[in-house]
Amino acid sequence: MGRAVATAAIPLGTSVASWLRPCSTSSRWTRISSGDPKVPVLYQVERTRTGSSFSVRSVKAVQHGKPIFICQASFQQAQPSPMQHQFSMPTVPPPEELLDCETLIDQYLRDPNLQKRYPLALNRIAAQEVPIEIKPVNPSPLSQLQRMEPKQMFWVRARGYIGPELESPGAQG
Repeated sequence: MGRAVATAAIPLGTSVASWLRPCSTSSRWTRISSGDPKVPVLYQVERTRTGSSFSVRSVKAVQHGKPIFICQASFQQAQPSPMQHQFSMPTVPPPEELLDCETLIDQYLRDPNLQKRYPLALNRIAAQEVPIEIKPVNPSPLSQLQRMEPKQMFWVRARGYIGPELESPGAQG
């Protein structure tokens, strides 16, 4: 199926303006058999919609006069996204300079006032084995939790091996 879509993409792409980029495709086989490899395939392109920033094309792969595969693709003019999905990294200390949650809880357990107020909760948290290491950036004393800003920052990482590190698609080796 991938080869059929890739082959159909050529006449689809050449039927729209060069500044339009593909944004979605939909395809399906129309016959149970996927075609005859000994017979050439004729691709028929239909210009479904042509607009100033958006176009739609359909292509039929035809053998023996009957469609065996149909693909429809939408093309859109590239434009900057009004949405931002990521904030800039805030200025915070590196994780090596911060205490992890276990160390903070141990400190809280040594504080006699907190030990009296939260003995069960602190011991329950301390007894949990968590596969993730969490380091709060601005940990506040437990006595001030009610007055904290509703925004907290953490460094987080897995404690154990989670698989080989993958390179990003644009990485040079």
